[in-house]
Amino acid sequence: MKKTLLGMLGAGLALLLVAQGCGGSDPLPPPPLPDGGAWVECDEQDAGACAEGQSCRFVEAYERSLCVDPCEPATGCADPSLACCPHGEDGGTGGFCLPQDACTPPDAGPSDGGNSDGGTSDGGPGTNPDGGLGPVEEPDAGPGTDGGKPDAGLPDSGTDGGSAPDAGLPDSGTDGGSAPDAGPPDSGIDAGTPDAGPPDSGIDAGTPDSGTDAGTPDAGTTRIRLMAANISSGNYQAYEAPGIRLMQGANPDIVMIQEFNYKSGSISDLVNTTFGPGFYYYQEAGAQIPNGIISRYPIIASGEWKDPEVDNRDFAWARIDIPGPKDLWVVSVHLLTRNATTRNTEAVSLVEKIKANIPAGDYLAVGGDFNTDSRSESCFTTFKQVVDIDGPYPADKNGNSNTNAGRSKPYDHVLVDADLRAYQTATVIGTSSFASGLVLDSRVYTPLSEISPVQAGDSAASNMQHMGVIKDFLVPLGGDTGTPDAGTDAGTPDSGIDAGPAPDAGVDAGPAPDSGIDAGPAPDAGVDAGPAPDAGAPDAGMDAGTPDAGTTRIRLMAANISSGNYQAYEAPGIRLMQGANPDIVMIQEFNYKSGSISDLVNTTFGPGFYYYQEAGAQIPNGIISRYPIIASGEWKDPEVDNRDFAWARIDIPGPKDLWVVSVHLLTRSATTRNTEAVSLVEKIKANIPAGDYLAVGGDFNTDSRSESCFTTFKQVVVTDGPHPVDKSGKDGTNAGRSKPYDHVLVDADLRAHQTATVIGTSSFASGLVLDSRVYTPLSEISPVQAGDSAASNMQHMGVIKDFLVPLN
Repeated sequence: MKKTLLGMLGAGLALLLVAQGCGGSDPLPPPPLPDGGAWVECDEQDAGACAEGQSCRFVEAYERSLCVDPCEPATGCADPSLACCPHGEDGGTGGFCLPQDACTPPDAGPSDGGNSDGGTSDGGPGTNPDGGLGPVEEPDAGPGTDGGKPDAGLPDSGTDGGSAPDAGLPDSGTDGGSAPDAGPPDSGIDAGTPDAGPPDSGIDAGTPDSGTDAGTPDAGTTRIRLMAANISSGNYQAYEAPGIRLMQGANPDIVMIQEFNYKSGSISDLVNTTFGPGFYYYQEAGAQIPNGIISRYPIIASGEWKDPEVDNRDFAWARIDIPGPKDLWVVSVHLLTRNATTRNTEAVSLVEKIKANIPAGDYLAVGGDFNTDSRSESCFTTFKQVVDIDGPYPADKNGNSNTNAGRSKPYDHVLVDADLRAYQTATVIGTSSFASGLVLDSRVYTPLSEISPVQAGDSAASNMQHMGVIKDFLVPLGGDTGTPDAGTDAGTPDSGIDAGPAPDAGVDAGPAPDSGIDAGPAPDAGVDAGPAPDAGAPDAGMDAGTPDAGTTRIRLMAANISSGNYQAYEAPGIRLMQGANPDIVMIQEFNYKSGSISDLVNTTFGPGFYYYQEAGAQIPNGIISRYPIIASGEWKDPEVDNRDFAWARIDIPGPKDLWVVSVHLLTRSATTRNTEAVSLVEKIKANIPAGDYLAVGGDFNTDSRSESCFTTFKQVVVTDGPHPVDKSGKDGTNAGRSKPYDHVLVDADLRAHQTATVIGTSSFASGLVLDSRVYTPLSEISPVQAGDSAASNMQHMGVIKDFLVPLN
């Protein structure tokens, strides 16, 4: 679901009270324009209804998108009856002209002092410095900073509720459990190379992190601390110093976080600032006030399910590889303040998703900002189908269990299933012990030294309307005894693809860190409990030939083959990717009008593929992969604001990882493209280990192969021919086949393993430019149709190269 990128402030409290007082929940219509006319509603994906100079922006106060005029707060709007509401995009000061009441942040009054609903607002800005709301860009999100970008996990057969392919059920031999050790987000993920800095001891189930445990569990358990946190503050529904300090003082292992925005940098910056390097995270994509999860342990799958009652956030979920034989699924929620009936509707929808997608044998936690006025609301009866809702409840130092700012209502919760509830233990911090968990209110906590660096006034920060809620659990480690799982690690052999049986559960059962995902017998995260083969196993037809026993064939594809009027993928581009049957796609204009990005990936390739789509971009770059994506992110494109350079680190079979970068350079000029190349090469040199493989691919928009950007790229990849061609021997890739727009460029190490691209009985020595208009016989690339490459507004051809990668 595409949500607004505008950081507009929501409806005023007075308007909310009027709406609730009248018993209605329909959004208020915007008042007439000053000249008596009506505001023009529009579609954010197609602002054609708006006049020249106007933008189509979602206005939370009216719960609709309107055509608005830009403004600067210093000069205001031409009509004095309108206010210049700041949007905060690109870190600038600009805004848009709206009625005065649309600029008032909802629920932003004094904490519950005369406020009928001290809950968090259901809208409002929460902007980021990189352009709009929701996930922020990662300008330098190299391997040391990014471990859990949105959509960086497995597709879940539909972000809005499909079955997660790694949900413990084998999916056609891709992976019989969770993705093998999704890897910490720093440079220590690569095969055979230990983590750059000792891995956090909390990952070794058996040697819990001393600060997290607040006590020493017995040798058969590990302590896991869960936290619900809607503790943003200030005017932008974003995290500032008070909320950061509160999370640091709580020292949780897993946070179900709401209003997951950060004004001072990227979301990676927020996670690293709060917890240091090595934590994983997931932030739902494209949301105005996103939900998310932060975890000390690997996030091996993640996504979001649709909240049926609100458009500015959804239910964010993650599957986490905690120590022990079971995974923990967590769902981060932010229910509406509107009324109890609405909250129950949300609960009904979420419970349906949980029942349909989460294995009964795993643990479950649902946490966050429920905005509940009492514990007798009907939503709790609904949630009782999947989690334990009964007391006793967490409380503060004074025994108060309420969590709104005025401490009169139970807004926030950490609810777990019966299996996990059986292991709940006292939350111990310093010499203080909270038998049923802690409501963290800095105004009453003593001594503050126990929760350093928290300051007494942090919970009273401006517009902080909630308290954090904490529960601890002593989770047993038994049952995961190191039985080999037939090679779940993508670097150890499974059925001849990798290189020898890796014992499962080595991470969970002792103090040895997982010092290398691919490095021979390194133990994997201990999630897989059966013989399901790993995602490295080639499927029938992938190989286009049978490589020898010491190699596996990997097909790379560059694809800017969107079509139609929306720079999005439609049937022609989907068929072309299906016909090419690649293992890894560097994709541009990674949008889909007919569903979620998970839907697009599953429709094209079936379940079991991994993907990454850069966050918040108008025409995003991305990566789709048959093999696990163990880290991903984006680097800033210095020349354009509507996309960046998307990268992913992929655990391909064999001892080396493959780093791929998906690019979409500007058409403006060769000089501009070289500026982009210079910036990207700097990022590659700074972040990608020389010992791993590298591929840079996508839409370069280059007019000739003599452009200066190729000389620049030559520092990190091979740019020389021979080049891929079509059935007629032509190497141009634009629609008219006269210019080399699109490329798959790899480093010298990977280039040494390039092999002919073989499809059916056809062989292309240097790779294929896939043009359905000239390819024969079409039966070799079924289901492609002859006219697919001539689809409306398809301006590029796909480019394909094959490699026989050694397994040792």
